[in-house]
Amino acid sequence: MSQPNRRRAVLIFNPDAGQLWNTFDPQLVKTRLEAASIDLTIQPSSSPQDVTLQARRYAEDGYDIVIGAGGDGTINCVIQGLADHYHQAALGILPVGTANVLARELKIPLDYREAIDIITRGKAIPYDLGKADERYFLLMAGTGFDAKVTSAVPTFWKRLFGTFTYFTIGMMVTMAHRPFRVKVTITEPNGHHRVLKRFAYQVIIANSETYANGLVIAESANFDDGILDVYIFNARRVLFDWFLQMLTIVVRKHKQWTDVEHYQAIAVEIESTKPIPCQHDGDTVGQTPISVVVRPKAIQIIAPRDWHETTLEGLSQVATNAS
Repeated sequence: MSQPNRRRAVLIFNPDAGQLWNTFDPQLVKTRLEAASIDLTIQPSSSPQDVTLQARRYAEDGYDIVIGAGGDGTINCVIQGLADHYHQAALGILPVGTANVLARELKIPLDYREAIDIITRGKAIPYDLGKADERYFLLMAGTGFDAKVTSAVPTFWKRLFGTFTYFTIGMMVTMAHRPFRVKVTITEPNGHHRVLKRFAYQVIIANSETYANGLVIAESANFDDGILDVYIFNARRVLFDWFLQMLTIVVRKHKQWTDVEHYQAIAVEIESTKPIPCQHDGDTVGQTPISVVVRPKAIQIIAPRDWHETTLEGLSQVATNAS
């Protein structure tokens, strides 16, 4: 029974997330949270669908915090159950995955033991969601190269070798991946419609600037501005272009040096001459065609209390470097 002034939280975790050497101790989380006046229910998950159903059930039961412990895929499953109930429950994040892109975006410590303090002392901030057909995403949706990589990564390899697995599989997919013909229909923030027919390697719809471990593609993306950033990686000299694009992403010069188009949108439709796999938040989900819209401030996420000041400092540094 919860006492007055105590909050209720549920911990939903994926027992198979993360690396084999980085074990997760839910009892440690319970001890730390209950010492901070947060009553915790521990709820292991058995499948992605189970994670979503659990998150929805506890949100509907009036829990204050729903904590997802796992990788970005687990967190994505949690938000499927929270998106329509964000005013009842805030999302807490304990990074126990491979890339932990969302935690990096929000400056949450990558050691889950340190991230517990963010849940007890942090603040809830509004966060936009993208919705691709009937599924929400936090970070990005993509079609083309990245979806092929995520679909080719063996789960055991990911747990054993971490982000190095994506690099290795990515190099293999690079040699086999071929550009595709695509039609991208963009509804801009002013309501103007733009139809683009391209021969491309990759289309990315970003809700945040961080794309993968250490990689920033959408430098202008902001998850609380009600806008999605669309990047089309065009192919003209085929394999040479793709290697150049991959290289320039690493050094953050992809928009200046390669044939990459950038648009801002509130809705996007992607069609292709043949079905192309898609990914949401790093997990392969379906294939083209897809229809994407932004859902402004659709969820609340617990971030560091100084998060806004930290990001402003980072933006100031970017502006200084650019000048």
